[in-house]
Amino acid sequence: MSRISIRFLIGQHLSIINNKNYGMIDNNCNPYKITQNAIETVCSHTNYDNNIKYNIYGNNNINLMYISSHLYYIILEILKNATVAVYNSEKKDKNIDITINDGIEDIIIKISDNGNGIKREVLPLVYSFLYTSSDKDISKENIERNPVISGFGHGLGLSKIFSNYFGGDIKIVSSYGIGTDIYIYIKKINSNEKIII
Repeated sequence: MSRISIRFLIGQHLSIINNKNYGMIDNNCNPYKITQNAIETVCSHTNYDNNIKYNIYGNNNINLMYISSHLYYIILEILKNATVAVYNSEKKDKNIDITINDGIEDIIIKISDNGNGIKREVLPLVYSFLYTSSDKDISKENIERNPVISGFGHGLGLSKIFSNYFGGDIKIVSSYGIGTDIYIYIKKINSNEKIII
């Protein structure tokens, strides 16, 4: 969290010097557009089954004050995990559903997949750094030959820190053999709110 704060302060300072009014903070951060960008990134960096479909539901006109790069990272990491889960599942339904809702205090983004889910005894470990359920070879030589998008053991852990940074959270509800729902809570920051770092 301290490292993220330092990087944010440096980035904010440099952005303001370069005549950006809000610095790194995007006054019109749109979760729908960021989700679309994350989907495009996942699709362009993988050789997974093209039958996987990404469906976005809910409100596509939400704009809030937030750090777009933080939200992009969170959604991208969760979508990568969902893509791998659906790909490894033998189920015919290859859909990943993303729902974006505007709450009173938070923007809620729900990402649902019907992969194999997470076992209950493993669930407390998913935010731990260097823990991974992937059995893929992620050595440098293998990655150069066959790019992988999961298995590095830090995606969910960093995503939770990024979401907690401004008072949000991530909650995982998973049923082994059925699938996984991940809720991303993004706290709304009002334009007149004082941000304490």
